[in-house]
Amino acid sequence: MPDCMATTLRFGGRITTNTFEAVLEALDEDGVAIGDIEGAREDAARHEIIEIQDAERPWGVFLATEATLEAHGIPYERHSEAKYEHAADLCVFNGTEKRDNACSAEFEPVATLREIREAVAAQTISALVDGLAFFEIELAPTQLVETE
Repeated sequence: MPDCMATTLRFGGRITTNTFEAVLEALDEDGVAIGDIEGAREDAARHEIIEIQDAERPWGVFLATEATLEAHGIPYERHSEAKYEHAADLCVFNGTEKRDNACSAEFEPVATLREIREAVAAQTISALVDGLAFFEIELAPTQLVETE
């Protein structure tokens, strides 16, 4: 049985109507409530960033939805709260690259003391900071367009 944790998935940007329907189907496959799926449709119509929250998401991921977003190059961010032995997690897909990182309770990316010490010793602290800066994604409001 999977550990379940509170998880939020946010995405937006320019999305074709066919792709958006595929994303809604993936949300359904992930077991997202019909009311939340309809809410996503309404948010898209209002040109808002779509946000799906689940208080009991298995393993803190939306497997089918994230795979669909990635397949279509749609940027997203997902964060899940810490639970038991699982640290809080922040996942960002910027449209071409996906990265996961531990995060604070405020969902800010964090580095471990070991990572900081290694970066200082190797004089690569700026690379560590740049790596964490990847997680500062600015999602665009949803804009549905007819299939091109």
